[in-house]
Amino acid sequence: MDDIKLKIGELSTGNIKVEGFEVSIGEVVKEEFNPPDVLDLRCWDVLLVSRYLPKIVPTFTQCALCTYGPCDLTKMRGVCGIDSYGNHVRILTLAVSLGLSNITNRAIKMYKISREVLGEDYDVKISPEITISTPNISLITGYIPKKIKDFEKILNYVLNQNSKIQDSLTVFREYNPLDLASRMLHLGMLSHISCEIVDTLELLMLKNSGIELTPQIVKVKVSLEMLEKPTILYVGESLIPILKVLSILKRMNLGKPGDFINIIAASCNVANIEGVVFLGSPIYAIPIIRLGIPDVVIIDDTCISGRIVEECIKHSISIITISDSTTFLAQNISGKDINEKIDNLLKSGIVYVDNIDNAVEIAVLTCLKIHGKKIINIVKNLNLDALNIVKDCDYCGECVKVCPLNLDIVDAIKKLRDGNEEAIVNIVKRCVWCGLCEDKCPKKVRLLTLFSKYLQNIEISISTRASPLSDQVIRSIGAPIVLGEIPGVIAFVGCLNIRESVEDIVKIVHELLKRGFIVITSGCISQLVGKYRTEEGLSLYEEYGELGRGCIINIGTCTALSEVSGIAIRVANIFAGRKIKGNYEEIADYILNRVGACGIGWGASTHKILSIAVGFLRLGIPIIVGPQCSKLGISLEGVDVEKFVGIDMKTGKKVPTGPAPQHLLYLAKTPEECLIMAVKLCIRPGDTSKGRAVKLSHYIDLYKKFYGKLPPDLHLFIRDETDIPITYKDEVMQYLKEVGWKPWEYISTDVTISERVYSQYRK
Repeated sequence: MDDIKLKIGELSTGNIKVEGFEVSIGEVVKEEFNPPDVLDLRCWDVLLVSRYLPKIVPTFTQCALCTYGPCDLTKMRGVCGIDSYGNHVRILTLAVSLGLSNITNRAIKMYKISREVLGEDYDVKISPEITISTPNISLITGYIPKKIKDFEKILNYVLNQNSKIQDSLTVFREYNPLDLASRMLHLGMLSHISCEIVDTLELLMLKNSGIELTPQIVKVKVSLEMLEKPTILYVGESLIPILKVLSILKRMNLGKPGDFINIIAASCNVANIEGVVFLGSPIYAIPIIRLGIPDVVIIDDTCISGRIVEECIKHSISIITISDSTTFLAQNISGKDINEKIDNLLKSGIVYVDNIDNAVEIAVLTCLKIHGKKIINIVKNLNLDALNIVKDCDYCGECVKVCPLNLDIVDAIKKLRDGNEEAIVNIVKRCVWCGLCEDKCPKKVRLLTLFSKYLQNIEISISTRASPLSDQVIRSIGAPIVLGEIPGVIAFVGCLNIRESVEDIVKIVHELLKRGFIVITSGCISQLVGKYRTEEGLSLYEEYGELGRGCIINIGTCTALSEVSGIAIRVANIFAGRKIKGNYEEIADYILNRVGACGIGWGASTHKILSIAVGFLRLGIPIIVGPQCSKLGISLEGVDVEKFVGIDMKTGKKVPTGPAPQHLLYLAKTPEECLIMAVKLCIRPGDTSKGRAVKLSHYIDLYKKFYGKLPPDLHLFIRDETDIPITYKDEVMQYLKEVGWKPWEYISTDVTISERVYSQYRK
């Protein structure tokens, strides 16, 4: 019998209506895979940049990317025709491309590992409570991967698109800054696909290993007592190597981590895995190594500082690198006998092993073999007397000059000599362990050793990552977010390298939580927040951990930020019933106009973080960056209020929307400005009167708190008197009278900025 296929576009009978129903007997009907090419979403990008005019301050004014140059672009165009503005955006686009390459390469590795461990036909189903496990992939490509093998075509698509855009960045190619900006947004969008692949596959691996992601507070104190047992230190973002260590320990009858062998992880990816000691950010690998705690260090491919390798070699600690992206000229011992591999590791100090199972087996056997001898050497050479360490310091100040965070190390040493250790402890709380102070010291004072000693005085409080939100949770918070009753969702991203006061940015988080915002943290920022204590002595995760209005959630690593974009997409689907598959422009338009959310990138950011942030912009989610990101030299600000016009979905008429959200990429100069702007950028045209009043009450309250007056643009966000917060009614009405405000003639809470979206809706 021939294959039978029945496909019904639409069928109505009585009160029953069926759409898009398809049955196949004898074959599997494949889902359509029709992802957008480089230029397919450029019309949406044009809509964004026409409203949010790019403000470019060129800092890359000399181009030396080819031998036709160098060309001084401050005076004229380059030989290829590019000007300083085009060159600046080209460099930024190249940086975003590097970030995408970083994430995609990791996604490819995760794909190979999970395919090997779980099998290519393993179901891509994170939880029965989540209908669509990969919302970004579905939205962008129109395709829902069902099996692990389905990720291959998606990865090939991302690689192809990245290659195409890299071609347009070469000499004698694209030079228009707005066209380049569109390509940059395209790359950012793709980064959320690669992030989602990494995160989904890791969640599947954890699920297969029986590890549940239930948030809990983990408190860690570094101690020299860790020296008592053989110890493996893992540095990286993925949890897969740790799962492999658990498997090896079980196979060798060595119990759980901590029974016979300590497993320490310097990783922002913190999960509740029994016995594993998580320190948080990879930067904490430096003091752990300086204290001589690990016997063997395994390094992966994310946030690996070259100083980690230097410190290991200096202190005769063996290193195994498991990534071909971070080999540091290490000998490749992948094909050798296990005993020969161990001998090679002990002789050379650093080796590369391409198989994780082999790498962790070598690590376990090596640390068992050398631990006793290492302890004798450590105890003999480790002098942790603080005053002895700083005895040669003459307060020259060279350390302060090179510190990226401007920490006053000299003052702390002076106080230490007077018997006051508090200043040193405060420095250690903020230190990013770059080692520049020690490198620059003319007296060779071992400052990192000094700081490592005082790391023992600090309790590191970490929140383990939460599992992805279920459809039911999305449904419960989606309506309050869209209607404005929950004033907004704020996602914090970035690295710990923050020049400004760390306490200030954490206070922003606390202020938002007190006001009912949902705060999402990720990566190293999530660990930074964990150090902060409220007046009751609790961490913010302890005080605001209950899911709902005014809660804080640690979603995991930087790549898990795809869950944030996924939440916004799922809100549009679950709450508003918007189709996801291949429907990027409509969903992005919905998020821009209805979902009160924004991101904050305070401090430094890697290429990876930059690419993820740009992906949020294309999806209609504003981003606020701090002073350290001013070197980006670009912002997307809504300076012309008259451009904030939408199409009413009911009548098709052009209607004013007000400047909501007012900016897409905004540079905040102070924490206070950042806080006010975060509240302001959660205002949306789709706010109900009640929701708008809630948001404006926070905006007014904060503006008055920091500046002592009403916001000067307040009238732009008040559509009629029902939008005015009751507590400020008289004061605001007087202000509105003074500025000549009039109620809007027509208020629409269901608008689009896209003619294509409106046309599709009418059909």
